[in-house]
Amino acid sequence: MAPRYKCRGIRGKWTEEDMLKALAAVKRRTMKIYTALKHFNIPRRTLTRKVKKSCLGRKPLLSTEQEKELKNRIIRLCNVGYPLTTRVLRSCVRTFCDLINIASVNKGQMIGRDWLRGFLKRHKDASRSKAQNLNPARA
Repeated sequence: MAPRYKCRGIRGKWTEEDMLKALAAVKRRTMKIYTALKHFNIPRRTLTRKVKKSCLGRKPLLSTEQEKELKNRIIRLCNVGYPLTTRVLRSCVRTFCDLINIASVNKGQMIGRDWLRGFLKRHKDASRSKAQNLNPARA
């Protein structure tokens, strides 16, 4: 009869508190992942999965408050009668980013179409509009 397999790993011997301490140490960069898993007795795969899950994706270009302010500017332009095409919207966002000194946008470079598409999905009330004849008295 073959001998039974006995797990020699550290599965189940760590607590949630140990995991939080290890995550905090890795995020503050006071410990590397390998050192943290040895110190807190946590499995390597579990710790690396938690670290990667906590920092997924790219940092957003604008914060939520800045996006609300930009949306209000766009709505104000629409109410005045200024037609907002895709090109005008992208240049409006570029000038807005230049005004608040966002470093990730190069001077004179247009904002990407993908970013604009995502912005318009997040803010349904700020939309593109075609130019229409506007009575000068209304303007």
